[in-house]
Amino acid sequence: MIYIIASLLIVFGIALLHLLLVKLPERFFDSCAENSGRYPIIDGLRGYLAISVFIHHFVVTWYWKVGGGWGRPPETFFHNLGKVGVILFFVTTGFLFSTQLIRKRYRVNIHDLIVSRFFRIVPLYFFVVCALIVIVFIESNWELHVAPKILLSEINKWILFNGELINAFPETRRIIAGVDWTLKYEWIFYSALPLLAFGGALYWEVNGVSSSCCCWSCNGSGFNDWSDKVKVYVLLFYGLDGCNFD
Repeated sequence: MIYIIASLLIVFGIALLHLLLVKLPERFFDSCAENSGRYPIIDGLRGYLAISVFIHHFVVTWYWKVGGGWGRPPETFFHNLGKVGVILFFVTTGFLFSTQLIRKRYRVNIHDLIVSRFFRIVPLYFFVVCALIVIVFIESNWELHVAPKILLSEINKWILFNGELINAFPETRRIIAGVDWTLKYEWIFYSALPLLAFGGALYWEVNGVSSSCCCWSCNGSGFNDWSDKVKVYVLLFYGLDGCNFD
């Protein structure tokens, strides 16, 4: 019963937040959209998705603290708050970047792209990695459990968005709930943007492939059998294909 009440309170809270947001002057949102070329609706959606994923991780952590087990919540509702939220994040990312390519006539300023993505992701990520290292050594009583060379290799993997253990501490990834896993896929996607912008014809050809992938995944039989890596790229291509309807 308590889970049903909690679910209803969460839905009510999100609905209340929506009502508060739509009360803000429409002129403000219209001017923002005109001046920046952004999609206020998608910005709002991504805000709700962030809240959704936050609630999912909160519930996962709560069960871990109470029951000692780390895994998906037993309630499908809370599980889908995270799963669906991440799926839509990938889709909207593909959509937003593909529409930018079209607006700029498939021209990509690689320097601006790298700088903007670097300062959007790396400073905070670097801070998190530093905090992670400190926490690991606190939990290890400041003792070195691996050779210095191996430790440097482990830290280097984290810097390259492919981290696992640090100092042989088994709970390393759980400290941040493993939420960094999406970053490597994002960087691969950003790296592919110049290739997508190389020629409009090539871009639309890739977009056509994405449409085929979307159709296959919609039948429900093939998509669930794919690896997680393939699923992520298909979701990004969902967004790429969505720009056809912009």
